[in-house]
Amino acid sequence: MVNAAGEFSCAPGPAGTGGACQKLGPAGAAARKEILGIYTPAHWVSFLREFSLAAGFAGDNVGASRLTVNGFKMRCVDFQAAGIPGTSRICTTAQGILGYVKVAGNAASFELKSYTTSPAARLFRLPPGATITRLKLDRGPA
Repeated sequence: MVNAAGEFSCAPGPAGTGGACQKLGPAGAAARKEILGIYTPAHWVSFLREFSLAAGFAGDNVGASRLTVNGFKMRCVDFQAAGIPGTSRICTTAQGILGYVKVAGNAASFELKSYTTSPAARLFRLPPGATITRLKLDRGPA
């Protein structure tokens, strides 16, 4: 979570409590951004480009298609890996949001149901009863 007071990592507490948030220092905030980067359009556009190139060099069958899921029109990368039956598909919306993933040979999948470009401000406030803990990073000998 990010607000005027800084960047925080928050976790819900047991039922009936507000949970806890830790204010992140510069290193912690940078690490969190790397982890959360997987949910950004830029990550998936870059990933799909690199994946398609690598898969083609490896001899896998790579193609492009279009798919509409839950009203979202998407562009997809479809691929068949040697030795794995079926076709895998990764799709992104026109905004570059990951919208659909199906991996051949795996029953699990992911599909976008909805999103908003205007999330409620309450989603970015500390939860009621949350506590803030300031962490000091051990930077080792100077």
